[in-house]
Amino acid sequence: MDGATAERQELTRIKNAVKQNFREVRKSQNHLFLSFRLLRIRDFFQKLPASESSPAAAQILPARALAPSHVFGPKAASLVMHYLDSVFYWQYPYFRSRSRLGNRGWLLLFLSSGGPLYQAALALSALHRNQVVSQIDYQRNQEAFEYHSKALRELSEFSRRTETETLLGDKSQLAEFASSSLMLISFEVFNGAEYDWLPHLDAVTTVLSMHSPEALLGSANSTDATKVSNEHVSNDDQPQPGLEFLMVHAIWFDILSCISTGRVPRIAYRRWLETSKLEMADLMGCYSWVMIAIGDLAHLQAWKTDMKEKGTLSVPDLVMRSKEVDTRLQDGIDELELTIKENTKAPLAAWVSHIFALASLVLSSTIVSGPCASLPEIRESVGKAVDVLRDWPLAISLGGLIWPLCVIGCMADSEHQAFFQSLLANFDTGCGGFGNSRTALKIMKDCWILQQHHGRNSTDLAFPMGVRVLLI
Repeated sequence: MDGATAERQELTRIKNAVKQNFREVRKSQNHLFLSFRLLRIRDFFQKLPASESSPAAAQILPARALAPSHVFGPKAASLVMHYLDSVFYWQYPYFRSRSRLGNRGWLLLFLSSGGPLYQAALALSALHRNQVVSQIDYQRNQEAFEYHSKALRELSEFSRRTETETLLGDKSQLAEFASSSLMLISFEVFNGAEYDWLPHLDAVTTVLSMHSPEALLGSANSTDATKVSNEHVSNDDQPQPGLEFLMVHAIWFDILSCISTGRVPRIAYRRWLETSKLEMADLMGCYSWVMIAIGDLAHLQAWKTDMKEKGTLSVPDLVMRSKEVDTRLQDGIDELELTIKENTKAPLAAWVSHIFALASLVLSSTIVSGPCASLPEIRESVGKAVDVLRDWPLAISLGGLIWPLCVIGCMADSEHQAFFQSLLANFDTGCGGFGNSRTALKIMKDCWILQQHHGRNSTDLAFPMGVRVLLI
């Protein structure tokens, strides 16, 4: 088989996978939306006075007519502004507006185009606005789910009419596809990230994994401009606004999802973060070297699982592999501790990276020795994390720490469990239940129960949940 034939077959496989993802999401979304509407209609009539809830009264209630969609019409403009002013900073609480990712003009441009990103942003904005005002507004919730359904339909149509070769070669089309998919994932995070986030993540990471930093961002953004890329890329060498932002966004979700999916990152995160000028902290607050370590731990867990299934797991080899990652983490933690100690105004990224790094050490220990909270190395890392969180600056939100808080909290012993329960419960109350902090707390409590019943009998870190959760 020649190279051209193999390439065509690979493109066909990706296209079919993306379309299958959309079919699955549409099917599950239709079921969820129908259930949501039936529940709201039932509750609505139950709360009406008897005279109004009679069958005769129900027959004369007019069906709500949907207003035509207008890009930046009065209602849409209000939702777009609410998204840009409030929801965006809930999604990215550590976003650096003065960084290389700071220009949001590309986002406004895509929102004004009226495509799938626009509909997805309206859906997320409507849900957030309803939560902020703390009112149960069935009509507004229904409106949000209608926007969500429109976003799914438009993204599916976008995928149908856009050839895979075009999606891989046209940077503007790629940015629209990636931004829409990531926005829909954020919509799922609002609901606890327990449902339809994975098909979207699969689709966007599959497509983005076909690109290299040199091909997508240009040699000017690469620290190794001598490399020659054979990946698909358009003839336009001008960088597409927003692609750097979207790549960091996708790598962030790709790496942190591994603890739930049990797989390795699909995007070549080392190549992107070591050979380009991208810095993860500019978007999600955590330095790239910590995120690289988390990605490496996902590979370590996958290697361990594979060796166990083959009956060839070497414990000394496992320890040696983990030690290399642990050494990098510990050296980085020492530097972060020094930075925070010597600087009363230490950068936000130092605090955020410190917690992520400590959580990574906890995760590494569970991979090697199992999820036993009584292990000295786990107790030490958890204790340090508690000390850091007790001194946490009030000006820095906890909103971007769901992953490390859940990982560390799951391995907390009885001495520290009340601290993590109070921390997450108070945060959940403060944000009105918006996001997946409540889901993370449930996972932690389930882990504590397993610790009591099984102790050291468990051999793998497996969060006790019936569905996969995106801890963002």
